[in-house]
Amino acid sequence: MTGELLIQTQLIQLDISAIMALKEKREQQGITYKLDLSLFKVATGKVNHLLCWEDNELVGYGALCNFEPTELEITLVTEPDRAIIQSIIEACLTFAKERKIKRILLIIDRNDRFTKSYVIETNHFEYCFSEYGMFLSAQKFKFIPPELYIEPAGMNDGSIIASLENSQIVEEQNPIDPEDLKNTLVYKQNKEIIASIRIDCDQDRYGIYGFVIRADYRGQGIGRKILSQVIEQLLEKQAKEIYLEVESTNAAALHLYQAIGFEEKSLFDYYLCEGETK
Repeated sequence: MTGELLIQTQLIQLDISAIMALKEKREQQGITYKLDLSLFKVATGKVNHLLCWEDNELVGYGALCNFEPTELEITLVTEPDRAIIQSIIEACLTFAKERKIKRILLIIDRNDRFTKSYVIETNHFEYCFSEYGMFLSAQKFKFIPPELYIEPAGMNDGSIIASLENSQIVEEQNPIDPEDLKNTLVYKQNKEIIASIRIDCDQDRYGIYGFVIRADYRGQGIGRKILSQVIEQLLEKQAKEIYLEVESTNAAALHLYQAIGFEEKSLFDYYLCEGETK
């Protein structure tokens, strides 16, 4: 293809408007994107934006999210054109190689058959797992009166929370990001962290992330009580949208979220590339 590929740490309003127009155009064809619009607002150092212009028209966009030092998550919004997708993916692989990133995860809506078929054909990526995007139906929400106390995470809780999220306790666990820690609530028993949950806010939209219960406390109803309290608090703040993500094979979590009022709205397939950066 002939055109211009740019990778930027921050977007100007012209870029954002062009991305939103392309995204809305593709969404009209039944495609959903895992794309947090708050990423457009400020440069965090963890997100890069790849823009593909052709004759002053944006024909492709990639959100390159480097939340973990060795892992890159990519969401693509492109015209259904093989040359455009090929150019963007090659640029993403080069970007990862230059930064010595070991794992690249490409996130594709299962309804985006064009991008999915191209990725499968190229053999750069292998299917890894799938994840539901779920949104709360306020009419179906069933509140459980609080029987436990959840509190903001403390400054020294980052390593323990990271261990919970990684399902392992190690002596030198890297703590979670300080910004994430600010948005994290914990449940403790005997001063030990039993569960944690992170709430991200973008105006009146709230995302629930990093929700985990310590393995030896699961199956006791703790998760449902915590989630119920958090949702009740968000609804009191007049939340217009509450969403979360869960692996499609996690039957226990799916059952919990459905029982409390969440509905599946999208299904994202994750494709993994390893070895390109060696």
